[in-house]
Amino acid sequence: WREVCCPKDEEGLGIKGLHSWNLALMACHIWFLFSHGGGNVWSKWVKAYFLQDKCFWSLKVPFTCSWNWRKLLKLRELIKPLIYVLVGRLVLCGLITGTLMVLS
Repeated sequence: WREVCCPKDEEGLGIKGLHSWNLALMACHIWFLFSHGGGNVWSKWVKAYFLQDKCFWSLKVPFTCSWNWRKLLKLRELIKPLIYVLVGRLVLCGLITGTLMVLS
């Protein structure tokens, strides 16, 4: 399976691995909580029902939560180093993707 998921230029089929694809999609959910997409229905519901003015990064994993919410909370340690916030005239939230981003 590892060989199948290699890029085509490395003689693989270019198929994304399910584990990494799932992590990327779950990271998108966390991204929506903090980005300009925070106005969508899911983000508003999570903020009202789960967060309730608490900090997402320090929230304890409750025993009685859904599987999806538990996985999102466990993914925090992997995602946290990739999130940056710049405060100045504007408050910007971004995701570091391996390339240097210059904001003016």
